[in-house]
Amino acid sequence: DIIARAFPGTVVLAVVSVLIAVVISIPLGVLTAVKQNTWIDYISMFIFTIGRALPNYLVALFLILLFARELRWLPTRGWGNVEEAILPIFALTIGSIALLSRYIRSSMIDTLRQDYIMTVRAKGGNTNAIVIRHALRNSLIPFVTVVGPYLASLMTGTVFIESIFGIPGLGGYFADAARTRDMPLLMGSTIFFALILMGTNLLVDIIYR
Repeated sequence: DIIARAFPGTVVLAVVSVLIAVVISIPLGVLTAVKQNTWIDYISMFIFTIGRALPNYLVALFLILLFARELRWLPTRGWGNVEEAILPIFALTIGSIALLSRYIRSSMIDTLRQDYIMTVRAKGGNTNAIVIRHALRNSLIPFVTVVGPYLASLMTGTVFIESIFGIPGLGGYFADAARTRDMPLLMGSTIFFALILMGTNLLVDIIYR
């Protein structure tokens, strides 16, 4: 009953933040790969490194200070409407964008150096077609490999965000179960998280196609 009640908040928080991060990180990663060793690449990698280094709870506190306290645009706690979901999702999305953009950049750079890409270029292929039709499609395979387990780990790693914003999610219950030695809830949550990881890995294998 506890898992069924708490899981929707956690899955919405994790899935929406990852979806937003994927949509943003793919074009960013492609751009930095195509513009490798230029000022665009250097600035982007600097921002990605900072975004990845900052823990999500620190990002959350900064967002609260800026958008809730100073600008008074968004609420600081609660869960149930769009306004209350913006800050926690944004706090998770920033780190996700930084991580996934670096993966797609690395994968794109490796793909663009392959022999078949050189052959297409030698035949006079259009640059946009080379990047999108040939390089990006193959670069998405290792990218998807990362996204699947990352989504599963994010569902178990939202404890701080849920605590800061007062979200009734599964991460908070899992942490409380460990602290209070609530073995039935702890074992149930562990098995449930393992099933999520197995499910995302299966989904990744299907998406490979």
